[in-house]
Amino acid sequence: LLSPIDDPERCIPLHRYLMPSSLGDSIVEEVIHPCNPNPCSSSNICRVNRKGCADLSSCEPYVCEPGCKLGEASEFLVQQGARIQVPTHA
Repeated sequence: LLSPIDDPERCIPLHRYLMPSSLGDSIVEEVIHPCNPNPCSSSNICRVNRKGCADLSSCEPYVCEPGCKLGEASEFLVQQGARIQVPTHA
């Protein structure tokens, strides 16, 4: 069951998801992971290209966008110009 440990009334039974689909076994599309492994440089953030391209012959499934490290000791990148909330200890 998928549920918070302290709230058994809101459980989602899994048995329906563990059986073969009634829609058949035909695979329509593959699941792809265009940003894994990361094709961008270490100073860029990889984002899935959801807009597509005008020229489909040279269309990449990802877009590399400039990023900034969250701090000197951090390897975590955030998109340039993005507003983020940094947790602080009170």
